[in-house]
Amino acid sequence: MKKQYVTIAVLALVSIIGCKRKLPVACITATKTEALVNEELSFASCATDAASVTWNFGDATTAEGESTLHKYTKAGTYAVSLRAVSKKNKAADKAVVIVTIKDAPLTVVKSRYLTKIVLKAFPQDNAGSKWDAGNGGFGSSDADLFINFGTDSTILYHSEFVVNATQAILPKTYNVAAFNYKLENKIYFIDLGDDDGANLSNLTWTKIRTLTANLGTATATNGKITIVNTDCSVDVYFEER
Repeated sequence: MKKQYVTIAVLALVSIIGCKRKLPVACITATKTEALVNEELSFASCATDAASVTWNFGDATTAEGESTLHKYTKAGTYAVSLRAVSKKNKAADKAVVIVTIKDAPLTVVKSRYLTKIVLKAFPQDNAGSKWDAGNGGFGSSDADLFINFGTDSTILYHSEFVVNATQAILPKTYNVAAFNYKLENKIYFIDLGDDDGANLSNLTWTKIRTLTANLGTATATNGKITIVNTDCSVDVYFEER
């Protein structure tokens, strides 16, 4: 009889151990623990033996599910917690990860300041004839070339003119950095003109071409904006500060 009792006791003990419930173990994985305000963070549960998980982001918001996304609207340090619960809420465990949220750096908006205008091409002929043909000018059929630069019908810069200008002068550079022109969000014009006056006063002139662009916002490459008008081309250079 004693052997029978011992056997029954051992079987009962094995049965109790085998039926013991597994407790949940909470665990969190995060893509990163430092971010900027309004930057999206990703969290996932790596808990074991959990029937459900609940998230608390430390900013009075919660979520449920194995994975979640969250954004913080204010800078600060937050404790992100995961509560892992077993079936029928019999047992629970908690894991915490600390995240640091920083304000986004201030964006410094720089302005464009004109440095130089480079004339790359202009028409040698005026509808099949020379610009100065028959009008006296300075005794040449080639244009006495100059440029006007401005905006809102106001000339900001008037260049010297090149007497008897031909393609040989190209590229022609006009350095204007000393004037410190700030390029605003507006349309600017570059007039190419032929001086028709009999003296250097530039009282009369013929417009060769007009080039226009919003130099404050136009697409630029390495501080250069290219403007084209049929057979005329100009590069506008600027620096940002």
